[in-house]
Amino acid sequence: MNNAPDGGTVPIRRSAMGASRKQAKTSVLADRIERYGLMVAWAALIVVFGLLKPGTFFTWGTFSTILGSQSVLVIITLGLIIPLTANDFDVSIASMTTFSSMTIAVLNVNHQVPIGWAIVVALASGLALGFVNGFFIIVFRSIRSSLRRHPGPFSTGSRCGCLIR
Repeated sequence: MNNAPDGGTVPIRRSAMGASRKQAKTSVLADRIERYGLMVAWAALIVVFGLLKPGTFFTWGTFSTILGSQSVLVIITLGLIIPLTANDFDVSIASMTTFSSMTIAVLNVNHQVPIGWAIVVALASGLALGFVNGFFIIVFRSIRSSLRRHPGPFSTGSRCGCLIR
């Protein structure tokens, strides 16, 4: 109970406090599910396949194959962590990886360039294309931010909206 201005008491709405606590608990639960859900699903898959095929699944060969086949994905993920932590979604990482791997393959197989030099060329070309990609991102972001500050005559809500008609 709270004191009212006239000396009486005003009941506190406990349902509102309870709702906010319930909402906070739901938010914490959703955050934990989002954060750890993939690891729980991965552990569940290991347990299920381990129970279904214990002699086949729990062998060093199986884990070596799983971890060896996913090494490229791990490297791509490590390269994607920095943009994602900056809240910047860069979808060009897959095309850059494909370009670099195809550069190595074409140089090594079709042109008989030694693998070490093919890797160096792929890294250099990937670096150059990354700079070009970064340049365009910076240019278009600055254009977008200037358009937000100074909308043109054809944008919605402008003073010259009559030109659209």
